[in-house]
Amino acid sequence: MNAMNATATRSAGFTRKNLILMMIGALLGAAVGAGLMELLKKTGLNVKTLSWTDLLGLMIGAFYVALGIAYLILSSNRRRLAAALENTDGLTLLDEVGEEKLPATDSEVRTTMIQGAVLGLAGLLMVAPIFATAPVRTHPGLAGWIYAGTFVLFLVQTGLNLQLWFTSDEFVRGAILAVCAGTFAVTQGLLFVWAAAERLNQVPAASSWDIFTMMMACYLGVSAVVAIRMRLGFRS
Repeated sequence: MNAMNATATRSAGFTRKNLILMMIGALLGAAVGAGLMELLKKTGLNVKTLSWTDLLGLMIGAFYVALGIAYLILSSNRRRLAAALENTDGLTLLDEVGEEKLPATDSEVRTTMIQGAVLGLAGLLMVAPIFATAPVRTHPGLAGWIYAGTFVLFLVQTGLNLQLWFTSDEFVRGAILAVCAGTFAVTQGLLFVWAAAERLNQVPAASSWDIFTMMMACYLGVSAVVAIRMRLGFRS
């Protein structure tokens, strides 16, 4: 009976702490989203004129930027990072980390920082073409320069992605492969269904930007499912 009560109390505390973490994440995402929307207005682009895929792309981009910031903040505290990486007993980022907890290694800090940079750059790459719409409309000559800058950011993000792959352990590589395989399975099926309907004039034609945005939305969903399944499997 006492063991059951202790377990129940611990589970309740774990749930409360996770709810608090979710609220913190939501507030961080809302702050980043509000900042992006304010910046979008300053470029002269009316949000009401954006398509639903542009709005979805802005939300995905804001989420990635917020997640990247969260990773960078986490990497600044070695003991907190070690607790997060070894979260196998209900420990959360809100728990007190004792001095006996070994701090994260240089490699773990470096990997987390790279992950944060990759996620942040992914968010910037998502929103950059949307932000550039109004300036390019007013000054068409800017299109080439903005595209060149976006392409450079893409190369930097690709390089960091490759570095993350080569420096990660097998567990992280397995998660990456699982997410990529799951995303391909989902998106290729959805793309076929839409392409067949489009070929038969049952739906309007989709642009490559629409397809890319939907692919990123699927990537987020698959990433969440894989992360949950791997965490549950790791704890069982």
